[in-house]
Amino acid sequence: MDVSIVVCTYGRLDGLKRLVSSVRREFSKVNFEIVVVASDALDSEKCFWASEQPDLVLLCLADRAPGKKRAQSLYYYENLGIQKASGDWIFITNDDSEFDIGTVDCFLEMANEHDVLVLPAELDDSSLGKRAPVIGHLTENGKRVELVLLDFAFIKSSILETIGPSDENLDWYGAGVDRAIRVALLPDSRVGILSSGGLTHHLDLENRTPPHSYLDLKYLDDKWGSFAESRKGLEIDFGSKLKSRILPLFWYTKVWPSLALIRRRIAGNLGH
Repeated sequence: MDVSIVVCTYGRLDGLKRLVSSVRREFSKVNFEIVVVASDALDSEKCFWASEQPDLVLLCLADRAPGKKRAQSLYYYENLGIQKASGDWIFITNDDSEFDIGTVDCFLEMANEHDVLVLPAELDDSSLGKRAPVIGHLTENGKRVELVLLDFAFIKSSILETIGPSDENLDWYGAGVDRAIRVALLPDSRVGILSSGGLTHHLDLENRTPPHSYLDLKYLDDKWGSFAESRKGLEIDFGSKLKSRILPLFWYTKVWPSLALIRRRIAGNLGH
């Protein structure tokens, strides 16, 4: 069985090395490749290191200068990685993540019965443990399907080819929601959740200033709301509108950046 791990990355070489180490440890029982899409400079330490690794397929784009924003949507880079991937299964992840022990053993046990296998991951708050959140339901002509967040999932390449590329109108948030809906719309798609193993997502403190997430979720809400209205017999239910689950823009533009600064200062003080 062939598995491609696709990771988009900029900076954070130590994080990428940690991820690669966990892939090598966990995926030794399958044929695997790691497709690295890097925005780093061609002469950077990361691109040099990655180019020396025999199990890495490197796309070093050199399209981002230090201190500058990336040139494209995150999902532009993700699509480049998916196009380069050659595996029967594809797993898309971040450069600040790593696979837990036992993940691939469980994947191999369940792969023949599924088209998509969601990997429980630590998201946002480590106290909640690893989980695969149910984000809503899709009902079409009386058939009701649970929508499981597909941020981290093994997906057959044939499924990705069928549903099409990641939506590059999104900036950096919401692809897991978008992909969950598109997979659920496929007839007889088989989605499961790995019963053991998992992924640890190390949420590094970053200088990201919302309202990116608000705008991305608003875009998804409008996109799929319009789609459901145009398709007879289809309902997509998130319990409430996606954008209504997010606090007002004031929180994201004023309060959150201040809290992030405080968190960075506390983390820095604890490190001394």
